[in-house]
Amino acid sequence: MCALGILQCASPEDEAIVRQMLVTARPEGVVCANDLNTARLMKTLPGMNVGIPGEVRIVGMDKAKYASLLPLASIDLDGEGIGMVSMVTMLERLKHMDLSSAMNSCP
Repeated sequence: MCALGILQCASPEDEAIVRQMLVTARPEGVVCANDLNTARLMKTLPGMNVGIPGEVRIVGMDKAKYASLLPLASIDLDGEGIGMVSMVTMLERLKHMDLSSAMNSCP
């Protein structure tokens, strides 16, 4: 979890950590690393009497297939597209090892 620029690496099911984040950072929203953690946090917060989205807004990352089954916002990171660009970039670097990595650009 990340709140106000503070990276919090912890289980979204750990009420003590979640409570500490809410008290110290007082976030309006939380961006979770993936939709599974988003779903877990969505289960934890109501048990702590924290309203979603009334008190805290939540967004996930990765647009998992099951995300459409939940009332959550999720950002599609286009993993396939990132992988394709990474592979093309790596193959080009192997062909032109004499070039600086700063010369590479994404299409």
